[in-house]
Amino acid sequence: MTGRLEAKVKKGKLLALGLTINLFGALFLWAGIAIGEEPWLFFGGALFFLLIGTVCPALAIAKNTTIVFDRYGIDGKNWKHGVIPWSDIKAVWIFELNMKIQQTFLCLKFKNPNKYPPQYGKLGRLLRYPEQHMDLGDFQIRLDSMTANVYDAYMFIQQLQDDKLIDVEMRSTLDDEEE
Repeated sequence: MTGRLEAKVKKGKLLALGLTINLFGALFLWAGIAIGEEPWLFFGGALFFLLIGTVCPALAIAKNTTIVFDRYGIDGKNWKHGVIPWSDIKAVWIFELNMKIQQTFLCLKFKNPNKYPPQYGKLGRLLRYPEQHMDLGDFQIRLDSMTANVYDAYMFIQQLQDDKLIDVEMRSTLDDEEE
């Protein structure tokens, strides 16, 4: 057991996604040339897909998102508030949302939630409105498309801070303790 778990963006997966989107752009370009009618529509579609397919993966790779779990706490290298120390974390649990695609979150409940304000603007808060009613805690970490998954992080935390881990069923008791 090392004293640190790093979750980095899987760059190969992002490049494959960018290549796939660029293929859509090439398809629009080919259709514009082959059909010949209203070519500006097809060339506009090609330009859109080629830009999205190139810019989005490039930005994600350049951002180099890394989340580090260590003895000090949880550090998202791009988070505004920096490291979240273990002393500020009241509880950690895994929440699985099974829809068409399973989404898994590592949920954190803080001792003082106001210390770590949300990292998104007004539109982000509006889009995250359903999460507030699903009891996902004060902060959620998704490790999809990263080198470590939520279960790796959970096992790491279990070895480091076992007293912070709770079952999903126990999360409703957290609010009862505060009263």
